[in-house]
Amino acid sequence: MRYIFIPLVMLVTVILASGCASPAKKTLITSLNMEFGANSLLSGKTGTPVSYAEMLKDLKEAQVIYIGENHTDPAHHRIQLQVIQDLTALHQTAVGMEMIDYTYQPVLDNWSQGELSEQAFLEKTHWYANWRYDFNLYRSIFETIREKHLPLIGLNLPFHIPPKIAVGGIDNLLAEDAAHLPQTITLTDPDHRAYVENIFNMHKLMGRENFEYFYAAQCTWEDSMA
Repeated sequence: MRYIFIPLVMLVTVILASGCASPAKKTLITSLNMEFGANSLLSGKTGTPVSYAEMLKDLKEAQVIYIGENHTDPAHHRIQLQVIQDLTALHQTAVGMEMIDYTYQPVLDNWSQGELSEQAFLEKTHWYANWRYDFNLYRSIFETIREKHLPLIGLNLPFHIPPKIAVGGIDNLLAEDAAHLPQTITLTDPDHRAYVENIFNMHKLMGRENFEYFYAAQCTWEDSMA
């Protein structure tokens, strides 16, 4: 079985240029010192443009595909939908989603089996309490999943847990919250730590002054979905 996990924090094989939403917009990637037009697809291996057909041929051989997004950009959701539809036409495919935590899996199964209306789905997943972004952005993806009866997998841990770690650390979690943690949490990658610390230093928030807690929350979130 092939799996598409969407949306996560990175793209594998190709990068969708952020200018794809507007035909007149261009994107400058400074690390390559090159400018690319709207709707450009770039190879993560070579940094050069590729066609959609070339990208799809590459993705056909992958078991796990990560598709990142700007949550409010409709163009990103359109490419997610297109990739799901095209890969589904080639072989059995499952879809995993960041915006739903794994405790809702029975609800996701009911949706995939066509047993829920949209309103019931939104209520049973507590969509606007957990994710809060406009469901209209994702509707076509969810409709495709229901129509094709694709397996739908919740990737995240419950959303109330990372903020608790960010302000109090892992050791101070209640037992019922700690039960949701992944078996392993990697806190020792120096490049990743430096990257997250740079973000931390740009966004100081009251009650979240402890970088170690902040970093543990980020790693818990990432390792849970991984």
